[in-house]
Amino acid sequence: MMVWLLSIGAVTILLFIASKVDRSLRLVSEAALGAAIAGAPFALVSFSYPLLAIAALILHLWLIVLPARLIMGRLERQFLLRSTWQNALIGAGVCFVLAATQMWQPQAIVHYGLIFWFVGCIVAGIYFLGQLWWNTRRYKIPALLTHPKLKDLPTISVCIAARNEDHALADCLSRVLASDYPKLEVLVLDDCSQDSTSSIIASFAHDGVRFIQGDQPATGWLGKNQARQTLAQQASGDYLFFMDVDTYVAPESISQVVAYALNQGLQMVGILPQNRLGLQPATLFGTLTYFWRLAVPIRKDRVPVSTSCWLIRASSLQQLGGFASVSRKMVPEGSFAARLAVHDQYRFVVSDAILGVTTAKHWHSQVESAVRVSYPAQHRQPLQVLAVCAVEFGLCLAPPVVIIVRLIQQRTDVILWLALVASALFLFNYYLVLLRVQPKSWLLAGLCWSVVIVQEIVLHISSMLQYEFSDVNWKGRNVCYPVLAPRSPRELPHPSFGRQ
Repeated sequence: MMVWLLSIGAVTILLFIASKVDRSLRLVSEAALGAAIAGAPFALVSFSYPLLAIAALILHLWLIVLPARLIMGRLERQFLLRSTWQNALIGAGVCFVLAATQMWQPQAIVHYGLIFWFVGCIVAGIYFLGQLWWNTRRYKIPALLTHPKLKDLPTISVCIAARNEDHALADCLSRVLASDYPKLEVLVLDDCSQDSTSSIIASFAHDGVRFIQGDQPATGWLGKNQARQTLAQQASGDYLFFMDVDTYVAPESISQVVAYALNQGLQMVGILPQNRLGLQPATLFGTLTYFWRLAVPIRKDRVPVSTSCWLIRASSLQQLGGFASVSRKMVPEGSFAARLAVHDQYRFVVSDAILGVTTAKHWHSQVESAVRVSYPAQHRQPLQVLAVCAVEFGLCLAPPVVIIVRLIQQRTDVILWLALVASALFLFNYYLVLLRVQPKSWLLAGLCWSVVIVQEIVLHISSMLQYEFSDVNWKGRNVCYPVLAPRSPRELPHPSFGRQ
């Protein structure tokens, strides 16, 4: 135990020194990495109780990441030094708490800790249930809204950025062109594709689809954000309807969304598409991005958004600074929505059979999106990633794991019953979301709940490691540099949006 604590202390002190030095940064970082690696084996042998030993080892492995990220130096220097030292200090504090637990009565502490934790899981499950029950009814467009007279209708520009999308583009455009909305223009940008995307766009020219040739991303820009900025500049509509190629609309979808925005006086509407496909990896093992967005309470700085389909008034987008103000953000829609939501000018809706917005996004595309978004969403903090993984494991995986262990041990106690209630609550919450977002495959998809949670934890860790030590590619482009590079003056917070 003492050797392990000394290694933790040495790593913390060396990382503090690293945050204060300049020329010897790499040398001190390498010394901290050596101390962290040397102390790892002692994390297991220092604890008599298996759960504490596993927790200590996981935490120690996370601490190894801290000096390693200093050596790599992928992030902006001042942020990297401050972030690493703060993470080390928090991590060391948790390690000393684990050590104190071992020195007292670990079995009793773990026993009562499990009871306390599962009670908390039940409280959280009930809270999420109420949140989901409210949101799944709130985020719904009234059926068959009537829109204003033809002369009063705004013009709509459908904006689609396509990169290597020859597998789905023709179907997407055919559905858009079948829309019953009378004042519609369709713009498609070919974002330097290497397949037949440009030819497919050109084949729809006789139907009025405007072809826009994209450029390689400029310094400090994510490719998709630059593509959408170009589309916004070329569009002439009063509203801009951004959608991904793997998002499909029914003939009345655009009319319904526009009518909803006009009736409610909204500047922006985010639409979560339904997945109406049958049983396949995309429906059985889909990521939990939208589950947490629907379950976690809304705040002024955190509102649910959809990256695949959303409507915004062109003048509002310009007033918010356009995509130039969010050129490196993985989810630029979130920034726009948060600022508009303060003035009740943004709403989020979940599509249904009447609205008719659906998605055909494959499982591997969902995984790639999760890896791109996860680490930036955790503010590029390794211990925040650990905290998120711990919470997801504790809320969603720990109860079924304890149930299995208790049944194997043939022990029927209060911990087993609490774990059963907690597991049932979170499974019911998951089914509540599945019924809305994928009505054709909800039953079997719910049975994969535990597997999806494991996948989610793996994706969080993979996102952190790839951003810190490797590349994060999106359709052949490495997005690490635009995300990790220092902020430019144009990306400073834009003045808040206000009513006109």
